[in-house]
Amino acid sequence: MTLKELQIGKSAVVDTVGGTGALRQHFLDMGLVPGAQVTLIKLAPMGDPMELRIHGYELTLRLDDAAQIGIIPTEKVPTAPALVDDKMVDHPGLGEGGKYHIKKGEHPLPDGTTLTFALAGNQNCGKTTLFNSISGVHSLTSGNVIFEGRDITKMKPYDICHLGMGRTFQIPLSLNEMTVLENVLVASLGRRKMAKARETAEAVIEECGLKDFIAMPAGSLNVLQKKRLEIARALATEPKLLLLDETMAGLSGIERQDATALIRQIHARGVTILMIEHVMEIVMNVSDKVVVLNGGKLLMEGTPKEVASNEEVISAYLGGTTW
Repeated sequence: MTLKELQIGKSAVVDTVGGTGALRQHFLDMGLVPGAQVTLIKLAPMGDPMELRIHGYELTLRLDDAAQIGIIPTEKVPTAPALVDDKMVDHPGLGEGGKYHIKKGEHPLPDGTTLTFALAGNQNCGKTTLFNSISGVHSLTSGNVIFEGRDITKMKPYDICHLGMGRTFQIPLSLNEMTVLENVLVASLGRRKMAKARETAEAVIEECGLKDFIAMPAGSLNVLQKKRLEIARALATEPKLLLLDETMAGLSGIERQDATALIRQIHARGVTILMIEHVMEIVMNVSDKVVVLNGGKLLMEGTPKEVASNEEVISAYLGGTTW
């Protein structure tokens, strides 16, 4: 069965991705990767294109292209067997050999070193769950989260934010009735008094390319502008570590270029970035390190070049086709 045959209101899981070369890569960049769940929202008045929901955002796709995407209706997807291998996996930290270091005699990265670290993997492999665990949105059942040498496992999200961890969400959580300035001020006021908070908010808004929209209601912004506002709110908290969740989702090619330039700019000012991203071109071009998850477990950690050529990653993530 192909995506072209999916009925309105029905959901399915992507099984195979057809096409070759640039066309297949385009499908993958849109989030049409094996394992992703997709729902048909509606068809255009003339029946083509179709509007889909995938990874929490809307996507339009021509029927001819949809015919190249193999799917399995959700009711026919077999239930995944329970994991029986609970063996601990070494933390994919930084330093010698890619391991997390606490011993003084070893060689971690120097203090002040900043990186752009990408987290990749198929749908439902645990990427956003990891973000939620790190940032305090979810409570851990076991293990610990260490940030800046401090155990933050049981801390509230706002306390973690005050320590220097900011984050965005895949679906922007803007306050739509408030202006762009007011949205950023909400974040900025958490660290400073009004006069300084406004000054900081205005500077961040300009940095994120939203100066011309500063007095507009957030609900009137387009997708790219809302993504930028999400980043602006996180930056207003002055993070040392910025978690970016699917920043490129739903953006066009040109919009992705703009968003990529903004990410590079943020990193250049000394912010370490941990990003979840499905667009592999972005992962390859922006990241210093990449961690790949599969089934909630660490599959591989390495440089973009190492990850892109790893056979296990290729098989698990792209069904046997290199990036």
